[in-house]
Amino acid sequence: MKNGVVALNGYVSNYAEKYEAERDVKRVAGVLGIANDIEVRLPTLDQRPDPDIAQDAVRALGIYLPFLHKGIKVVAKEGWLTLSGEAEWHFQRERAESAVRYLRGVKGVINAITVKPRVSPSDVKTRIQDALKRNAAVDASNISVETDGGKVNRAGFAGG
Repeated sequence: MKNGVVALNGYVSNYAEKYEAERDVKRVAGVLGIANDIEVRLPTLDQRPDPDIAQDAVRALGIYLPFLHKGIKVVAKEGWLTLSGEAEWHFQRERAESAVRYLRGVKGVINAITVKPRVSPSDVKTRIQDALKRNAAVDASNISVETDGGKVNRAGFAGG
């Protein structure tokens, strides 16, 4: 490590090993940058045509992201997968990559999925506040409170 930068070199037999090596180094205190020059050299048995890899990637996305997968495009070129499209949440973007990372024949993944929330956080806040106000108004109009000496009685429907 030099000035907080770690250089990773060598060969691994699949992309998952390369990814995990980088992930592990990121967890080390003091690491500020990584030069990941690890090369994926697939064994002959794991080498596959790009159409087969792309087909498996599409299938894996359908399993891991059943409501989003049709909005994600997969391009396979020389064992590298490029994912593109839009996701509403960052976890969906990450889940898409993890769905294809361990597929046989994958040498690398480029995750070009953009995160575009459907609504802004301030809009969500306003909608919640409005719903709470509506509920409070409806609930209060359906409740009557009566007193009888030292007893207080509540009548009506309070929701819930």
